[in-house]
Amino acid sequence: MIDDIIDKLIYNWGSFKGAALSFKMIGGYGAALFCKLPTKSRSFSAVTRPSGMIVVVFLPYWLKLMLGLVFDNEGHIFKYSYKFMPKASDIELKKVKTALVIPLFFLIVSFGIKLIETLEGFSFVEWGVKPLSIEGLPGILLSPLIHSDWEHFYANAVPILVLGVALFYFYRGISIKVFVFIYLLTGIWVWMGARESWHIGASGVIYGLAAFLLVSGFLRNYIPLMAISLIVVFLYGSMIWGIFPLKWDVPYSWESHMWGSVAGTVLALYYRKQGPQKPVKVWPEEEYEYPYWEINEEDK
Repeated sequence: MIDDIIDKLIYNWGSFKGAALSFKMIGGYGAALFCKLPTKSRSFSAVTRPSGMIVVVFLPYWLKLMLGLVFDNEGHIFKYSYKFMPKASDIELKKVKTALVIPLFFLIVSFGIKLIETLEGFSFVEWGVKPLSIEGLPGILLSPLIHSDWEHFYANAVPILVLGVALFYFYRGISIKVFVFIYLLTGIWVWMGARESWHIGASGVIYGLAAFLLVSGFLRNYIPLMAISLIVVFLYGSMIWGIFPLKWDVPYSWESHMWGSVAGTVLALYYRKQGPQKPVKVWPEEEYEYPYWEINEEDK
């Protein structure tokens, strides 16, 4: 039903007015589906509120309507005309589904692990990262999948879905490499430099994704990608305080937040020449049959 609404809106209102109307209509469905989601969380839970869920769940559709974006097979962005475009749902829905694969798989595995913990009554906390210890090395791969409780899981589930889909949708050519490197670098750096404790949760990956989307959009100096960066700031700007230990012995891994942000920023700089780029305008050169100095005075 949502896809039919979007198709109708695209073909009839290919403007900011139509985009705003579609956003309002889609938001009604989002509110109905997600208004009962728990709103309390350990950190940066703005998007777990219904208003935030409305924005983020339908973010790809909304950006498509607002910015008129579509990607070619090589991951490059180009503008399109609504009059001559193929059926929107066939193109965009396929890309959204593809972008959902890895974030949803990540969440399903995390949910399964947490469910096993709850049903069996034991904890996988020791699968996390313990800095500078042999027993903490497996946590480099496993710690983002482990959460202390359901509240912790819910707090991380929405951001990992939103930012993950944004990465795999808008940076298709480099998204897998960026995600894997953020995942691994965050775990390695936490193992090398963090407090003597068990560090668990996907917050480091979340901070890495947010940092990459924020920095990469401005580095590429391309308005549509810069708009994505601003949306990240709008939704997750308060995350910046999670990088610093605001009090002694904070109950969250601020080191994971910090190293994840560093990893995302470094990767944004490293891959700035790859993936979607600002189109280069090529102005055709005017051709003259004769050089101006060879034209007779009578022909002028």
